[in-house]
Amino acid sequence: MSFLYRKIFLFVFVLLSVCGGAQVIINSPAGSTFRSKTLKVDTTMVRIDTLSIVPNTFSIKNISVSDYRLDEPKAVLYWINKPAADSITIQYRVFPFSFYTAKQRFSYDSVVNRFYSKPFVFNDGAFGQQKGAFDFGSIKAEGSLGPANWFW
Repeated sequence: MSFLYRKIFLFVFVLLSVCGGAQVIINSPAGSTFRSKTLKVDTTMVRIDTLSIVPNTFSIKNISVSDYRLDEPKAVLYWINKPAADSITIQYRVFPFSFYTAKQRFSYDSVVNRFYSKPFVFNDGAFGQQKGAFDFGSIKAEGSLGPANWFW
């Protein structure tokens, strides 16, 4: 009877896995990291994208690499020698995020004086000789607990 339950369980598991579509790969253009754009060549600096460019994936058709400098984390193109054409076609891949933008939740100035509780201060106002994490009272610890004292 146990063998029959195992087979039924296995059959239902496989059936749900196949019908559930959990492993379906979606190839949508919205999820693609490949970009192809046509840009005007009117300034010496061109902002290409808001996301960071993957290194060694950027190319400009009919333009030499020595004619421009690319800042990949910022996704900015700087012209060394501007081309004669009024527009260019570029192709590149992007990361799904920008490496250049600041990632912080609060600025330091807005939270520096807004603590609701005081931080714990160790031994604040300790009396007499009480120091350290433990107070052993009048117990004196002298000697060694090394291996020589273990066997007599």
